[in-house]
Amino acid sequence: MERRLPLYFVISGSPKMGKASFEAIWNRLHGLKNALVQDPYALETLYVSLIQASSDAWTKDPLTPIDRWRPSLIFPEGAGELALGAACAILDYRINQEVKAVSNLFQGDFCPLIVILINSHPTDDWKQNANSLLTRPSPQIASCATLLLGSDVHPSDFREVPKLNPIYFVDADSGFWRQFFRWEDQQLIA
Repeated sequence: MERRLPLYFVISGSPKMGKASFEAIWNRLHGLKNALVQDPYALETLYVSLIQASSDAWTKDPLTPIDRWRPSLIFPEGAGELALGAACAILDYRINQEVKAVSNLFQGDFCPLIVILINSHPTDDWKQNANSLLTRPSPQIASCATLLLGSDVHPSDFREVPKLNPIYFVDADSGFWRQFFRWEDQQLIA
């Protein structure tokens, strides 16, 4: 059994984003995929999943090897809600189901990476679920980046859950992504 590096995307499906924003996100996901399949280590270990958060949250793409992953289109849904708490609960459940732990016969998967793309402040009771997800004992979360899209959301909106690591999407340059994808530094699952 080969070790996997799970990468989970949580993406807002708010109608506030508009068609151009959804297309830009989809194009960037494809661009990221195309870049990652050029990296032999990513091609060997990286598995990707996508969860959409709107008035509720659901899994759009289950955990899939990067070379077989076809990013789903994100469509606007709801009346501008962002169920980030529901998305964190689903993600916590998916990690429990999908990420393989250490055993006598297997080293265990690498700790998961999470990328959250949002354009508005969460509208559900999200803080407890986000804290629970990001401080889980096993498997631990290796890294989480919350990319803020547009002017309706600010890093200070998330200061109560500092492990979300909010940053404006436009500031996520290549240095940011190199730091986020630290292949050699990924932790084993305890």
